Amino acid sequence: SQPTIEKLQAAFADYPGWSEYLRGDPDMHAALVVGGPSERPQDSLAIPMLELGYGMGGTFLDGVDPGEVIEHFPRSFVRMFTSAPEKLLCFSHDIGDSMYPTIGDRDVLLIDRSRDTININDQIWVLSVGGIGMVKRVRMGGGKITLLSDNDKVPDYDPGEDELQVIGRVIAVVRRI
Repeated sequence: SQPTIEKLQAAFADYPGWSEYLRGDPDMHAALVVGGPSERPQDSLAIPMLELGYGMGGTFLDGVDPGEVIEHFPRSFVRMFTSAPEKLLCFSHDIGDSMYPTIGDRDVLLIDRSRDTININDQIWVLSVGGIGMVKRVRMGGGKITLLSDNDKVPDYDPGEDELQVIGRVIAVVRRI
């Protein structure tokens, strides 16, 4: 609520996000106004961890139970990558090696589902192409969209206009070493 925001602003005057909030940035406003269960750890975001296993070569999404589990992540960790509202973020694993070396098999992806329109070339997106979920680099040009794999052994793919659905943009990759 507005009174809560005003109290927070008074208590944490040095927070760098206040200038965006005061300018009326709706993403920043949504990120600052966070509700949730009282058992939520302080200063954390509740983000679903989905077990969709987006295939970097493709995974059928029909009938897949995402097995959603809500995990609490430190706000400061998530805000290093995005200011998107927590309800539009999710973590998921990927499967396969078509995006190697950028993304490896079973790496954890932070997906920003507020990004549902491809407007920047060469970013990595989570997509549904004809009902098949995949993680691909996307390039636009010459009136077409091309899905690219970072693994040079995997060919590029040009989806039809009506078969491409954007699920979100990959904004972080967490991997095991």
